[in-house]
Amino acid sequence: MALSDWTFTPGTGFEREFDRLRRQMDDVFGRISLGAGAGFPAMNIYDQGDEVLVAVQAPGVKKEDLHVELRENTFTVSGIRKAPEYSDATVLREETDYGEFKRSMRIATKVQHDKIEANLKNGILLVRMPKSEEAKPKHIAINA
Repeated sequence: MALSDWTFTPGTGFEREFDRLRRQMDDVFGRISLGAGAGFPAMNIYDQGDEVLVAVQAPGVKKEDLHVELRENTFTVSGIRKAPEYSDATVLREETDYGEFKRSMRIATKVQHDKIEANLKNGILLVRMPKSEEAKPKHIAINA
Protein backbone atom coordinates (compact mmCIF):
# COMPACT_ATOMS: atom_id res chain seq x y z
CA MET A 1 0.00 0.00 0.00
CA ALA A 2 1.49 3.33 -0.99
CA LEU A 3 1.13 6.21 1.40
CA SER A 4 1.23 9.74 0.09
CA ASP A 5 1.60 13.05 1.85
CA TRP A 6 -1.41 15.27 2.15
CA THR A 7 -1.71 18.58 3.94
CA PHE A 8 -4.49 21.10 4.30
CA THR A 9 -3.81 24.77 4.55
CA PRO A 10 -5.78 25.66 7.65
CA GLY A 11 -8.37 28.28 6.94
CA THR A 12 -11.75 27.48 8.36
CA GLY A 13 -12.33 25.93 11.76
CA PHE A 14 -13.19 22.65 10.06
CA GLU A 15 -9.93 22.60 8.09
CA ARG A 16 -7.86 23.41 11.19
CA GLU A 17 -9.58 20.65 13.14
CA PHE A 18 -9.14 18.17 10.31
CA ASP A 19 -5.45 19.07 9.97
CA ARG A 20 -4.98 18.58 13.74
CA LEU A 21 -6.63 15.14 13.50
CA ARG A 22 -4.39 14.20 10.54
CA ARG A 23 -1.26 15.15 12.51
CA GLN A 24 -2.42 13.07 15.48
CA MET A 25 -3.08 10.05 13.25
CA ASP A 26 0.32 10.43 11.56
CA ASP A 27 1.91 10.52 15.01
CA VAL A 28 0.10 7.37 16.16
CA PHE A 29 0.69 5.37 12.96
CA GLY A 30 4.31 6.50 12.85
CA ARG A 31 4.90 4.73 16.17
CA ILE A 32 3.36 1.35 15.33
CA SER A 33 4.04 -1.21 12.63
CA LEU A 34 1.41 -1.58 9.96
CA GLY A 35 0.38 -5.06 8.87
CA ALA A 36 0.84 -8.46 10.44
CA GLY A 37 4.47 -8.98 11.38
CA ALA A 38 5.59 -5.71 9.86
CA GLY A 39 8.72 -4.09 11.20
CA PHE A 40 12.39 -3.54 10.56
CA PRO A 41 14.08 -5.49 9.29
CA ALA A 42 11.62 -7.21 6.97
CA MET A 43 12.11 -10.99 6.99
CA ASN A 44 10.93 -13.55 4.46
CA ILE A 45 11.09 -17.28 5.19
CA TYR A 46 11.10 -19.88 2.40
CA ASP A 47 10.97 -23.68 2.33
CA GLN A 48 13.28 -24.85 -0.43
CA GLY A 49 12.91 -28.61 -0.07
CA ASP A 50 16.16 -29.56 1.68
CA GLU A 51 16.63 -26.25 3.45
CA VAL A 52 14.89 -23.29 5.02
CA LEU A 53 15.96 -19.87 3.71
CA VAL A 54 15.55 -16.65 5.65
CA ALA A 55 16.06 -13.41 3.72
CA VAL A 56 16.44 -10.36 5.94
CA GLN A 57 16.31 -6.92 4.36
CA ALA A 58 18.94 -4.89 6.18
CA PRO A 59 20.03 -1.98 3.98
CA GLY A 60 22.57 0.27 5.61
CA VAL A 61 23.47 -2.30 8.29
CA LYS A 62 27.07 -3.45 8.47
CA LYS A 63 28.04 -7.09 9.02
CA GLU A 64 29.64 -6.28 12.37
CA ASP A 65 26.39 -4.64 13.55
CA LEU A 66 24.28 -7.79 12.97
CA HIS A 67 23.69 -10.75 15.28
CA VAL A 68 21.91 -13.92 14.12
CA GLU A 69 20.77 -16.67 16.45
CA LEU A 70 18.69 -19.85 16.30
CA ARG A 71 17.61 -21.02 19.72
CA GLU A 72 15.36 -24.05 19.81
CA ASN A 73 12.84 -23.14 17.06
CA THR A 74 13.18 -19.35 17.24
CA PHE A 75 15.23 -17.47 14.66
CA THR A 76 16.35 -14.02 15.84
CA VAL A 77 18.20 -11.26 14.06
CA SER A 78 19.26 -8.20 16.01
CA GLY A 79 21.61 -5.31 15.58
CA ILE A 80 21.83 -1.61 15.03
CA ARG A 81 21.36 0.62 12.00
CA LYS A 82 23.35 3.79 12.50
CA ALA A 83 22.14 7.09 11.12
CA PRO A 84 24.45 8.72 8.59
CA GLU A 85 26.16 11.87 9.79
CA TYR A 86 25.96 14.91 7.59
CA SER A 87 28.06 17.58 9.26
CA ASP A 88 26.20 20.74 8.29
CA ALA A 89 22.80 19.31 7.36
CA THR A 90 19.46 20.09 8.92
CA VAL A 91 16.95 17.24 8.74
CA LEU A 92 13.94 18.32 6.70
CA ARG A 93 12.32 14.90 6.59
CA GLU A 94 13.48 11.52 7.88
CA GLU A 95 11.55 8.34 7.09
CA THR A 96 14.25 5.75 7.75
CA ASP A 97 14.32 4.05 11.14
CA TYR A 98 17.66 4.07 12.92
CA GLY A 99 18.83 2.52 16.15
CA GLU A 100 18.72 -0.93 17.70
CA PHE A 101 16.37 -3.58 16.36
CA LYS A 102 15.41 -7.16 17.11
CA ARG A 103 13.11 -9.48 15.15
CA SER A 104 12.24 -13.06 15.99
CA MET A 105 10.24 -15.66 14.11
CA ARG A 106 9.46 -19.27 14.86
CA ILE A 107 10.88 -21.85 12.45
CA ALA A 108 8.56 -24.87 12.47
CA THR A 109 11.06 -27.20 10.75
CA LYS A 110 13.96 -28.95 12.49
CA VAL A 111 17.29 -27.86 11.01
CA GLN A 112 20.93 -28.88 11.31
CA HIS A 113 22.29 -26.19 13.64
CA ASP A 114 25.95 -26.94 12.84
CA LYS A 115 25.44 -26.36 9.08
CA ILE A 116 23.68 -22.97 9.13
CA GLU A 117 25.28 -20.34 6.89
CA ALA A 118 24.65 -16.59 6.79
CA ASN A 119 25.83 -14.17 4.08
CA LEU A 120 25.30 -10.41 3.77
CA LYS A 121 25.28 -9.01 0.25
CA ASN A 122 23.77 -5.77 -1.10
CA GLY A 123 21.79 -5.16 2.10
CA ILE A 124 20.21 -8.64 2.14
CA LEU A 125 21.18 -11.11 4.85
CA LEU A 126 20.55 -14.62 3.50
CA VAL A 127 20.53 -17.40 6.08
CA ARG A 128 20.55 -21.00 4.82
CA MET A 129 19.41 -23.64 7.29
CA PRO A 130 19.65 -27.23 6.00
CA LYS A 131 16.78 -29.37 7.25
CA SER A 132 17.53 -32.29 9.53
CA GLU A 133 17.06 -35.70 7.89
CA GLU A 134 13.87 -36.33 9.86
CA ALA A 135 12.37 -33.06 8.60
CA LYS A 136 13.05 -33.73 4.91
CA PRO A 137 10.17 -35.10 2.84
CA LYS A 138 10.27 -38.86 2.36
CA HIS A 139 8.96 -40.68 -0.68
CA ILE A 140 6.73 -43.56 0.34
CA ALA A 141 6.44 -46.48 -2.03
CA ILE A 142 2.98 -47.86 -2.55
CA ASN A 143 2.65 -51.63 -2.56
CA ALA A 144 0.03 -53.29 -4.74
